[in-house]
Parts: sequence; structure tokens; C-alpha cells
Amino acid sequence: PYPDPVDGLELINTFENIINKYIFIAPEYCIASTLWAFLTYVYDAFSICPMLLITSPTRRCGKTTFLEVLEGLTYKGFIVTNQSASASFRVIDENKPTILADEAENKLINDEEIRGIFNAGHTRRTAYVLRCEKVNREKIKVKRFDVWCPKAIALIGKAPPTWEDRSIIIHMQRKPTEEKKEKMPKEFYELHRPYREKALKWAQENFDALKKANPQIPSIPNDRAMDNWFPLIVIADLIGGVWPKKVRRAMIKINEIEEKDDLKIELLKDIKEVFESLNKDKISSSELVEALVNMDDRPWAEWNKGKPLTPNKLARLLRSFGIRPKTQRYNKDIFKGYSKESFKEVFNRYIPPFQTVTQLQSNEINNLEQNQKVTQKNNVTFKNEPKYLKSKGCYSVTVSKGGSKEKNFIYEID
Repeated sequence: PYPDPVDGLELINTFENIINKYIFIAPEYCIASTLWAFLTYVYDAFSICPMLLITSPTRRCGKTTFLEVLEGLTYKGFIVTNQSASASFRVIDENKPTILADEAENKLINDEEIRGIFNAGHTRRTAYVLRCEKVNREKIKVKRFDVWCPKAIALIGKAPPTWEDRSIIIHMQRKPTEEKKEKMPKEFYELHRPYREKALKWAQENFDALKKANPQIPSIPNDRAMDNWFPLIVIADLIGGVWPKKVRRAMIKINEIEEKDDLKIELLKDIKEVFESLNKDKISSSELVEALVNMDDRPWAEWNKGKPLTPNKLARLLRSFGIRPKTQRYNKDIFKGYSKESFKEVFNRYIPPFQTVTQLQSNEINNLEQNQKVTQKNNVTFKNEPKYLKSKGCYSVTVSKGGSKEKNFIYEID
């Protein structure tokens, strides 16, 4: 750590300036990201560690660059783009890094096991997964892996709802041509080592004070979001200056954005339903709006202060997804509207068929039943009988091997 005393206010302002220097994001997102970077040094002071979920509607919005900046500012930042579930929980258990997962839309969101591992790591008390490890030919050990660590995830499109509930969400857009940001130097990580050392020293000096803090949290409709913001507010209050006001304003603003974005996703779902119900590949703006407004129990009939949705309002809502009305030809008709093809990628990214993941939490260890057939190599099949695991205990499992004599495997809880 840094040898001299550290001014937390000066350091966090420096972190914010560094992010602003290289990354194009709204001010409220920069505030949240800066505080989250600080959180990676002190997350053990809290019972909840929110993920930082970085999303964009399309490519080239700066997500990878953002992760590289975070790597240079966070505690033991570790960028990954493709990992197995086994590698994930082992790396976390052994090294306690800050996981910075890029291109999550390619694999992570479709891997139920990894999604479950990341979900479990949100709360310290539940941040464990159980796996069986073969010790030798006679013995299999049940080991508990600790998956408690900070995690930032970057992806295109919509994340699984369970990730969204456990995250501070950062929305990125492509940088306008008139907006200028500096290019990151190749030596960025090495150049920012002194700032990481200062942050580690600040964490050591303030850890106990962070654990005892009990700040006032702005009241919003989302209780889980209030839990996620708790550590960031504690850090901001301890640092002082303008940060206590800044973090609370950012929290309220981002929550308002999330509520609006939820409605945009509902709009996409309804548009998809309209295309399917009318069985059309192309539709005019006016016909699409009319179909949306006529939907029962939907908000589009009273979208704008009691007035219905209009084609212009619809175009503005869809603009954030990169979709705009264009001249369409359908049979002999020519009109301004939308094609089903133009929504294809957006539908896939924002209305994905996510599956529910059932977690095995640490407090369930003493009620775990093995009531499932498992076929291993060499035609080894476990008998379908209920078995119970006792913490720090062991039991034997009778197996048959290729029709030969039965033998016992010994299971242990590590």
C-alpha cells in the first residue's frame, strides 16, 4: 500500500476524472462507476456487493475500453471474455479478484451455472457453491467454494433479470462524433498503479468506519436497488465533500432511467406480438401505433399525460435501439413504417428466453439430498437412494460398476 496518508476526497475526484477522460457516459453513471471502483477495495466491509452491469444496444459503444479503465482503477482487476463455471468459482475462491467480464452476451448469459455463481456472489452469506471433487479411487470430497467478490459485466442487449436486480446498471451509447475523449495509452494499467496503492491504503485506514456506518438511503420503489446502493452511499458519506449529494442524485436518476427502460422493453414485446398477430413482415407507423393503442391493459392508450401514443413518440422510443421508420414496400403499397427484419436483432437481445436458476445456498448444506442418478466414466452409476450431507461429516455411497460387485465411495464435506 501507499506509505503516506491518503486524502479520500482527492483520490475519488481523481478516479472520476480518469473515467471521464476516456469514457463517454452520462454524469450519473460516472458517479456510480467511480464509487463502485472504490467499493472493490472495501467490499468485505458490507454484506452486499452489487455487480456493475454495463450494457449497450449495439457494438462500438466503449464497453471494452471501460473495462480496461476499471482494470486500472480497481482492486486486483481481472478481465475475462470467456470462462467456464469451474474456472470462475475456482479463480474467485483462490484469488478474490475483481472480475471484469466482457462480451457476456456470447456465453455468460446463456450459461445457467455461471449465472447462478454470479447471483450467489451478490450477498456474502449466500456466496458459496458446492462441488464434488474426486480425491482418489475410493473417495469423493464435497467442497464449498467461496464466490464472494466484486464483478463487472459488459454485454450488448438485455441482461438476465436476476443480474439486473443485483446490479448498478450503466447504459452506454455510441459516442457522438463531436464528443472528444482521449485514447487510452498502452501503459494505462502500469501508469495507474500509484492510484491503486492509494486506494488500498485508504481502504485500510477506513475499513472499520465503513462497517459501522448506517446512512440515510433515498426511498425508491425498488428495495433491492436500495440495498445495492447502500455501500456506495456509505463510501460517499465517509469521503464527504459534494459526494453525499452526488451519489443520492445519481441513485434517483438511474432508478428513473431503469423504470423508463423497463417500459421500453415492454414496448418491444408488444411490437413483436403485433407482428405475429397480424402475420406481417412490414407495417406502417400508423398501423403499428393503432394496434398498440388498442391492446388491452397496456399503457399505450394513455402514454402521454392521458393521450395515446403517436407515430412520432414511437419513433423516439425506438431510436435508443437503433431502429428508425423507413420507406417500406408491401405488395403495391409504399408507406413509412417498420419491417420485422429490422427488429430481429433487437428482439433476440432484449427479449431472450432466460431460464430460472435454482441456487444452492450455504445454509442448505444440512438439508441436501442426493436423490439423482449420475452416470460417470466406466459405467459407474449411483443408486437412486436419498442421502444426506452433514457439515464436516461423511457418508458412503454404494455403486455398481458394469454389473460387477458393489463397492463404496466415501463422500466428505470439506
